[in-house]
Amino acid sequence: MNISEVLRLGQGSVIELDSKPKEPLEVWVNDRQIARAQTVVVEEKVGARIVQIESPETRLKSMSRVHHDPPRS
Repeated sequence: MNISEVLRLGQGSVIELDSKPKEPLEVWVNDRQIARAQTVVVEEKVGARIVQIESPETRLKSMSRVHHDPPRS
């Protein structure tokens, strides 16, 4: 999923999955959790419904920090 697709996500968005997870899902981008989701079945396809997500501004700041954080000792 590219960055423009991630920024368009909102509460109620559905992301198609290749497998059937049995637990709640976490959505991660660049090693940062940006959302929580639930598995759903839509027209015989399993997907994820976003139930909580950071604002587009917070997601963008979080993703850009990955490239600017100093290495940890």
